[in-house]
Amino acid sequence: MRKVERVNGKAREGLTSAGIFHQICSALRCFHDCKGTPNDCQLTINPLIRTYHEIIIKERSINVPATPRARLAKAGSKIRGKARIKAKLEPVILEHAVPAHEVVCRLMDLDPGDPHFDLKVSGTLEDTFYVAWVVKDEHAKLNVKHMHNLPVALEATVQELAQLRYKHSDVPMPTWD
Repeated sequence: MRKVERVNGKAREGLTSAGIFHQICSALRCFHDCKGTPNDCQLTINPLIRTYHEIIIKERSINVPATPRARLAKAGSKIRGKARIKAKLEPVILEHAVPAHEVVCRLMDLDPGDPHFDLKVSGTLEDTFYVAWVVKDEHAKLNVKHMHNLPVALEATVQELAQLRYKHSDVPMPTWD
C-alpha cells in the first residue's frame, strides 16, 4: 500500500523532501565510487533537484516571486475554459534562477568521503534555491544555450550570479528575500 502523507493539510503521495535528498546523496556517492558516468549522474540528479525544490515550496509554504507578466498570468489562472483562451493567459513555468545543471555541477564537485558530505549537499541545495515564476517566452530567453550556465563573475554570490543571468537575458528580475 502506498504511503499518503499530509503537507499543509493536503494529501500528498510519493517521496518526501528527505527521501529525495537521500536519493541525491546516493546518486552522488555512486558517481564518485565509479559506478556511473558524469552524464548518468547528471541525468539522475537533475530531475531530483527540480522535484526536491517543488516539494520544499509546498512543505514550507514559500511565496515564490514572479516576473510582472507571470504575476498577471497567475492572477488570471483561476479563469477556466474559453474565457481563459480569450484572455490569452500565458502558461507559467517554475524557473530555477540558478540552473539545475549548475547545481548538479556544484554537487558533483563535493567529496562523499567528507564526514560532513550530507551537510554540504544540503547547504548547496539551500544556497542555490532561487526559483521564480516566469512565462514561457521569458523561460526560453533564460534558457538559450549561452545563458544555460551562470555568467562568470569574480567573488559574486549565487544570488548575484542569478541576477546577472536575468539581466543578460532582458527578463525582468523577480526579487528574492
